[in-house]
Amino acid sequence: MVNERNVISSFNSVKSDITILQQEILNLKEQQTRLLLRLEELISKKEKPSGSKKKINKRIRKNPKKR
Repeated sequence: MVNERNVISSFNSVKSDITILQQEILNLKEQQTRLLLRLEELISKKEKPSGSKKKINKRIRKNPKKR
């Protein structure tokens, strides 16, 4: 026969675990929202050309704009 106390204890433990997991899910959703906003912010900015300053200057000298 199943001990009623053990069943209640197990149920309460599972219930507690579910509550903790729900809170973790909420935290992860908030973090995801912050990261997506940051990503959109970075994408919308005009970013500097890639490469070191020396390489960029070298490229400009090799391919000057026609004026």
